Amino acid sequence: MPKTSSQAIITTRRPKLKRFSDITVALADRGPWLVMVPHDDDAVLGMGLAIQCARAAGVDVHIAIVSDGRMGFSKKEDRAGIVQLRRREMEESSRIIGVAPDHLHWFGFPDSGLYNHQGCQTRADGSITGIAWEMTRVMRAVRPTVVFAPTSADLHPDHRIVGSELAISVFHAAGAIWLELGQPIAVPRRFEFAVYCPFPIPPNVEVRAEKPIFAKKLDSIACFASQPQISSLVERVTAAPPVEYLLEDSWQPYDASMYKKLFPRGK
Repeated sequence: MPKTSSQAIITTRRPKLKRFSDITVALADRGPWLVMVPHDDDAVLGMGLAIQCARAAGVDVHIAIVSDGRMGFSKKEDRAGIVQLRRREMEESSRIIGVAPDHLHWFGFPDSGLYNHQGCQTRADGSITGIAWEMTRVMRAVRPTVVFAPTSADLHPDHRIVGSELAISVFHAAGAIWLELGQPIAVPRRFEFAVYCPFPIPPNVEVRAEKPIFAKKLDSIACFASQPQISSLVERVTAAPPVEYLLEDSWQPYDASMYKKLFPRGK
């Protein structure tokens, strides 16, 4: 089978396994892509291969980083400069996998405190903030056709919050609301990726890369030298096969008729 310059093979399951040589064919989409991550290192950990495949196929990829990484310090003396350091690490990590600094979007919400910033909130000066507000703003600017976030099954609360906020924010971005943030977009397709924990149900897209692409992912991860606490996760990634998985999310609006068969009429 012919391969793209990314040297990756994509397999999808819907309902039977099919194999594609181009991730844009697997997802039936040419982008742009928008990857929403709670922490800077999550993008390459969960999607380092997929992002490289997309970039090799000419897909425009943006990454939005929701938290500022302030709780990622290991030693007390590192605390003051950790936010700036992680930003520099993210820029270098993203460059390795093909995403330029001007395609990085920084929200700056407090690391490990995203629960206080869900939805939208009004500041004392009347301006609006909140994760859903920022997600809507960036989606209207980037106008993605596909968006990604960590799986809803992840144990880390920041990961779950980013996933759930994106699930509703795609409809905010597509609706006739908050027009000061830009014109509404078409509802993008939404995929989950895994970082710490398995998917709640089996994924339906597989990305398999050859050694040079996998090596770039590992080099990109290594940029986060300030994060020795993820060393065990990096060891698992290194020891695992050069694969990643994605799970497409679906949403069905409530319709009372969907339950009608549960209550048959009596004679």
